[in-house]
Amino acid sequence: MKSSLLILTFALLSSNLNSQIIWGNEVEIGDAASNGIVRPRLALTDDNRAMVIMTRIQNGQIYFTQEVAGNFTTPIPLLPSTMQSYIANWTGPDTDVRGDTIVVVFKAMPFEQGHVYSIRSADGGLTFSDTIRVDNHMIGRAWMPSMAMDNDGNPLVTYMVHDANSTNPRYVYSRSTDAGLTYTNEQEIASNINGEACDCCPAEMVSSGNKQVLLFRNNETNVRDIYGVYSNDNGATFGSNDNIDETNWLISSCPASGPHATFIDTSLYTIYMSAASGTNTIYLSKSKANNLLTFENRQTVSASPNSPQNFPRIASENNVMVAAWSEYVSNNYEIVTAISLNENLAQFSTTNQQANSNSTGTQTNPDIQIKNGVIHLVYQDLGSQKVIYKKGLIGLIGLEEESSITDIIYPNPISANQEISLPKELSNSNYHLFDMSGKEVHLFSNPEGKLIIPLIDNGMYLLYCEKNSKTYQLIIQ
Repeated sequence: MKSSLLILTFALLSSNLNSQIIWGNEVEIGDAASNGIVRPRLALTDDNRAMVIMTRIQNGQIYFTQEVAGNFTTPIPLLPSTMQSYIANWTGPDTDVRGDTIVVVFKAMPFEQGHVYSIRSADGGLTFSDTIRVDNHMIGRAWMPSMAMDNDGNPLVTYMVHDANSTNPRYVYSRSTDAGLTYTNEQEIASNINGEACDCCPAEMVSSGNKQVLLFRNNETNVRDIYGVYSNDNGATFGSNDNIDETNWLISSCPASGPHATFIDTSLYTIYMSAASGTNTIYLSKSKANNLLTFENRQTVSASPNSPQNFPRIASENNVMVAAWSEYVSNNYEIVTAISLNENLAQFSTTNQQANSNSTGTQTNPDIQIKNGVIHLVYQDLGSQKVIYKKGLIGLIGLEEESSITDIIYPNPISANQEISLPKELSNSNYHLFDMSGKEVHLFSNPEGKLIIPLIDNGMYLLYCEKNSKTYQLIIQ
């Protein structure tokens, strides 16, 4: 009975939850004059350190920096001086990391003849290889690469190809089975979808376990919806596809904006921009990803549906999702973020908050990740001409009320098998540990002075104290 009442209490608290991201200080990790600020991209190491690439249009160079002991290293150029990458505000290089292996993919100049290449590091970014050719496209253009790494650290790269004279735009993919040292011949994808790929809208390759999906904007007689092409055999085949947008945006010109997505178990959540309503609007769609990919529903994520929005990104951990995009606010484009707990799509529109402190000029092209309950954000700040990095935690406002989290939970974050020392007045009380779905995962029965964290998955949890009837956020990492 007691357990049922506690779960009910959790449900009632969650239904009234006012969640927000508590951001740390802004950190400048790049500037336009030295190493460029265009379209920064973010990846996280196993120990939750940020690695960032950014580009400089003036010299076509890609720069790399990583977080070490809380600070970022001086950005280093990745390309030889004789090579330039293709860079635009809406497309450019991509990156991912597994273990000590970091891979960056890019399209080389000149525009019509340049190929798709990768660069890799096998020592956590201390050194990088020479360029490695990814595509084997001989006639016509190859460009706009995107990549994701599987659990074994093998890159899966997608890119757009054309036939001669810029005809027949379509997406192909190439795999590596040796952590990016070599790549297979390209294979066509999405050939059975009516129409053709929107010829200047970047695609995304997203991976989770043995599931991968290519996300791209299609062009079927100027209807430019987002499609997903799905693999459930670790990228060996892509046998299922669906329109995961269904806004039926009719536009005769290319919008130069692509999608992004994240997997949570058997669901795919895709974020993208469509102006089917008349205004550039960010949507989030949910699709079932079992043997087949099947669109289920969609909704807007902004609290201001009439404000133009673009360049969305999304990430997840357990049942928590975080999103970021650029939105027109008070005469400038700002970075807006939102969160969803327990896969509650409706919560996105109620948790919007501006992430950038500097509101001068345009802030755009965010990228966002979450790991061990810690949120990482980068974006392009045209006001200061810098790349900005921020780190944040989700604050569960209304759960701990007036009590500080550190009144009871210290240290926080904490690791499994570590112990929390309790105030004497709260020692003789049961404590209930819930995951973010409201499931009770552990009961601490009247601990004397300390709680020892059990062996459970990393992530965000809620700790309920019976004695003072308060619930506290706990991050396990």
